[in-house]
Amino acid sequence: IIKLYLSHEYAYGFLIYSLAAFSDVLDGYIARKTSCTSRLGSIIDPLCDKIFCLGLVVFLFSQNKISYWYAFLLLFRSLGQISFFFLAFLTRLNVKVDPSILPKFSSYIIYMILFFSFLSFCVKFSITSHILSCLIFCSVFFELVIITLYPFRLWQILKGKRLGF
Repeated sequence: IIKLYLSHEYAYGFLIYSLAAFSDVLDGYIARKTSCTSRLGSIIDPLCDKIFCLGLVVFLFSQNKISYWYAFLLLFRSLGQISFFFLAFLTRLNVKVDPSILPKFSSYIIYMILFFSFLSFCVKFSITSHILSCLIFCSVFFELVIITLYPFRLWQILKGKRLGF
C-alpha cells in the first residue's frame, strides 16, 4: 500500500487498503460464526491488525495527513497492547483476548480515519477533511478512555479477578 502511494498510484493503494480492511472484518466474522477461533488466533489477529495500522499511521504522519499528537496517541496505545500480547503469549498467561465494544468501536473509527486519509490522496473534496476532523475527535476521546481503563483491567487480570481485556 505504502509503495503504491509513494509511486503516486493512489487508486490502487486505496483499493488494496479497502480490500485489506474488508477482508480483516470478514475473516473475524467468519471465524466467530463458524466457531473456528483459537487462543493463538485471538492474540495473533489483533497483533497483526495493530502492526498493519501502525505502519499506515506512520506513513500518513510522514505525509502530513495526520498530526503528530494523534499518531503518538495511537502508537502509545498500540505499543502497550502489543507488549501485553507478547507478555501474555510468552508467559502463557491465561488471558482471553476478547475486547469489549469500546475498543472494537475505536478500531473501526481508526479504520475509517485511515480510509478517508487514503481517500484524500485520490479525491480533493473539503468534505473529506471535515469527516476526518470529526472522526479524529471521536477517536481521541475513545482512545483516552481506553488508555485510562487498561491499567485497571490489567491489574484485575493479574489479581485473577478478570479473564480478559
